[in-house]
Amino acid sequence: MSQTSVTSSAGSGEHSGNKPVTNLPGHIGLSVVGDKSYWLYKDVVKFINKRMYEYDSRIFTSRFLNKPTVFLTSNSGVRHILGGE
Repeated sequence: MSQTSVTSSAGSGEHSGNKPVTNLPGHIGLSVVGDKSYWLYKDVVKFINKRMYEYDSRIFTSRFLNKPTVFLTSNSGVRHILGGE
């Protein structure tokens, strides 16, 4: 299982730079070549289930629309990312 560092540039209306959020399971891959948009559009349920099984997590990263993306597949995952757990 690989770990990926995810960053956030969220701020109060101004660019505050990239801040590390957490290490999450998943694989971002290379730009364009590593993009998983086609596989997500082809079969959303299969895409999500495969990665949940592969990374043994309901939170994982992948490249979508050529951008590193965090996928949250449960309410508890959202709370974890937002710092509520």
